Amino acid sequence: SEERLAEEYPEGFSGIQLTERQEKELLATACLLHLRRQWRATQFQNIDRCFRSPTVSGAALYLFSTPRDSFSPPLMSEYHLRIKVGDSVHEATARLNDFDEILVTVLGEELIVSSESPLSSPLLEVNVSDVDVTIQCLERVGHNYKLVHHGTAFDVSVLSVAEAELIDYMPKKTEVESFQFVKAPMPGKIVEVFVTEGKEVTSTTPVCIIEAMKAQTILTPGCDGKVKKVFVEPGQFVQEDENLIELE
Repeated sequence: SEERLAEEYPEGFSGIQLTERQEKELLATACLLHLRRQWRATQFQNIDRCFRSPTVSGAALYLFSTPRDSFSPPLMSEYHLRIKVGDSVHEATARLNDFDEILVTVLGEELIVSSESPLSSPLLEVNVSDVDVTIQCLERVGHNYKLVHHGTAFDVSVLSVAEAELIDYMPKKTEVESFQFVKAPMPGKIVEVFVTEGKEVTSTTPVCIIEAMKAQTILTPGCDGKVKKVFVEPGQFVQEDENLIELE
């Protein structure tokens, strides 16, 4: 009952305290999820692309991928990551075996981490050094994730060491109420735009279609309003969380 909960947890229930092993599972899964999303992003344009892998010293190693049809992630590239879970900060080193498996050294132990779960799945079936675990991903925005492990939700961020050291110098984004914009939920290509400036829309009005990994998603505003500005057009490639349409 609520009274019993109040007696047991007078300061409120904040979830369980993970054991060291469970914490390693969470950190290793965050590494795998983050790196797989980075590698996938290189496949959205059918052109040669490169992405950066910072080394320990902060220097940048540029890895070049081939056109999308023949893409394969760079094997055995080493990544030095800084993972923040709540107020705790941990450093990890990750090496890629293939798209579904990495070697992660975190909290003093090297772990083999693999998963065949699709990136879009909210439930991640992960094997961490021969131990099967299930971690729920409630939210993923940029380098930030909300992961549930053993019934407790954790706010997790994953950055390269170089990015983590530089992020404090980045200008702070002006806070804008999110409902004013329709944003891209993932990197992809705009297939069709249904609205023009001045058009009245409801929360369920289709405003555009985005395509990612050959799957198309119809986007809606989530609130009633009028289209103030359209930032995209069919055929345009966009990044995750990019503003597509502004409402007023």
